[in-house]
Amino acid sequence: MYDPLLWVRERREQGRILHRGTERYAVQLWELEAKLDVEDLIKRYACLGDRAKLAEMAALFTADGVFETAGGRRAQGREGVLKLLEGTPNEDTSAGRPTAAASSAGGFVRHNMTNILVTIEGPERATASSYLFTINGGGFGASGRYRDRLMKTPEGWRFEYRSYRPDAPTG
Repeated sequence: MYDPLLWVRERREQGRILHRGTERYAVQLWELEAKLDVEDLIKRYACLGDRAKLAEMAALFTADGVFETAGGRRAQGREGVLKLLEGTPNEDTSAGRPTAAASSAGGFVRHNMTNILVTIEGPERATASSYLFTINGGGFGASGRYRDRLMKTPEGWRFEYRSYRPDAPTG
């Protein structure tokens, strides 16, 4: 099975540099590893949302991280983010809490992240944007867009700032 992260690490150990197309654009191996790590963080957040692991979702933010959602809701710090996630209305699945419809129509929700675009701004800084759509036992749930600023910490990559905007009002 192909493991892109293992591939990057092996090339780094061998001291190889990668080139893109005919431009011979040199990509630093740490940039590729950072992109994969940031994408993994975004996907991990979604998977934790599937199981309503709110404390673990909040732990993916920096200690003073900010999370903003539709309707002017804003939280800062992991405790604040956790309280915002816990207080999210049931019809808003963006924060990871299963909807009432999901509970009554099969008891599950799946957060699907697509079009993840990561820009590495330095060894410890990145930005990203991604689309979300959810499905549940009753079918389509919600859709929207995340915009992120990320920071590499001793714990790994974390959300420094995350905003979510739904495509259309839910509920």
